[in-house]
Amino acid sequence: MSAFPTMKIGFLLVFLCLLVSPLYAAGIEKVYFYRTDFSQDPGWITNNPSRYFWDPDMKMYHYEVEGGTGGYSYTLVNLTGESFMLEYDILPVATTDGSAFRFGTTSSDTMDINKGTLVLSEFFSNSRLLMGLRTITQNGNLFEVTSEHDSYPGETVTFQDNTTYHVIVTYNRNLMTTDMVVTNKQAGSRVWGYFLEIKKELEPMKRLMISSVGDYTSGNPATGYIDNVELYTLGQAATTVPTTLSTTPTIVSTTAPVTTFATVTTAPTKSGEAGWATVLAFVVAGVACAIAGARKR
Repeated sequence: MSAFPTMKIGFLLVFLCLLVSPLYAAGIEKVYFYRTDFSQDPGWITNNPSRYFWDPDMKMYHYEVEGGTGGYSYTLVNLTGESFMLEYDILPVATTDGSAFRFGTTSSDTMDINKGTLVLSEFFSNSRLLMGLRTITQNGNLFEVTSEHDSYPGETVTFQDNTTYHVIVTYNRNLMTTDMVVTNKQAGSRVWGYFLEIKKELEPMKRLMISSVGDYTSGNPATGYIDNVELYTLGQAATTVPTTLSTTPTIVSTTAPVTTFATVTTAPTKSGEAGWATVLAFVVAGVACAIAGARKR
C-alpha cells in the first residue's frame, strides 16, 4: 500500500475517533446478550459431553472438535438483528492436520457449519495452522476469508498451539460487514484480522455454538479451551437526573446500569439502533480492521 492512501485512511480513522470519543464520554456501554468467564459451569448443551465440557480445574471450557462426529455444544442467546461483537479467549492445545475449531453465532437449530444464517470464527489446520472467518446469509450466500496469502491481500499468518489468543468477531448491520481480529493475549500484539462485505443484513441469531456438524473429515480432532466469552452490542448508557431542588446547578450524570450476570443475560432493549455513537463506533472498528487486513505484515 502506498504512503498517500495510507495517510488518507489514517486521517479518516483519526477523524472518526475524534467524532466518536465525545459521544463515548456522553455514555456508551456494552449491552450484553451473554457473557461468562467460566468460573462456574455455564451449562452449555452438548450431544457429546466427553468432548465438550466445563473444566473445573482450568476454569475454562474444553473442546474436542472432530469432523464426522456431528458433535456440538451451544447456549441460547437472543440477538434480534442488531450489530454485535463476540469476544473470547482461545487456547488451542492440539490442532491436527485437517481439523478445525469453529465458534460463533447461528440462527439454525441444526448447527450445520454449511447453512445460514451464521458467523463463525475458525482456527484450523490445512498443512499450516490458519485462522478464518465464515459468514453465511439467510439466503445461503457464503462469504469466507482465511489468513492464507491467497485468500486476502496479505502474507500468510499462522497461529501456534499452546498459545492464548483473544478474538473479536464483529457484525456491523449498518455497513453490512463481518470482521475478525486476533491478538496474542500475553504479548498484546495483533496477529491477524480481516473483514467480509456480506452486502446483506443478517437475520436474528439464537445460539452461540461450537460445531462439527457438516464437517465430514473424520479422524482429525482439534482440542483446546475457550474462556471469557462476551456477546454484546454498543448502546447509550442510561442517564439519571436529580429531581431534588438545589441552589447548585443540576448535574446530569451518565451511569451504566449495574447488572449481575450468571450465565445468560439478555439485553432489555434492542440497542443496535442506539444512535450515531453506536454507528460510528462500529464504523471505526470496520475501518481499523480494513486497514489492518490491507497492510502486509
